[in-house]
Amino acid sequence: MNIEEYQQQFLQLLHTGVVTFHYRKKDRSLRKAIGTTCLDLIPTDSLPKGIGAPAPKGQVRYYDFTVSGWRTLRLAHVTSYCLPQPLRKEGSHEASDTTGKGNQNY
Repeated sequence: MNIEEYQQQFLQLLHTGVVTFHYRKKDRSLRKAIGTTCLDLIPTDSLPKGIGAPAPKGQVRYYDFTVSGWRTLRLAHVTSYCLPQPLRKEGSHEASDTTGKGNQNY
């Protein structure tokens, strides 16, 4: 998989669920984040108020659950990511996993 495919897959995963990923910060330290761009999974009080300006090319704005706020990330700084994990929006009445198997990556 080339870098463009890697970044495109990462963006698609962010759009469909909650993704755990690591990236390099400007100071070169490594940071773990848990985030999404899927509006259905973002707490209601944190939803965007309007359209806003698009993220600059090569960057993505995402909701970061580790800090309960919006962040911007340079795609080239993503070092790794995991498959999205199921997460229910607060107040949601969706069924939870009752199999006892938990999350599995295939």
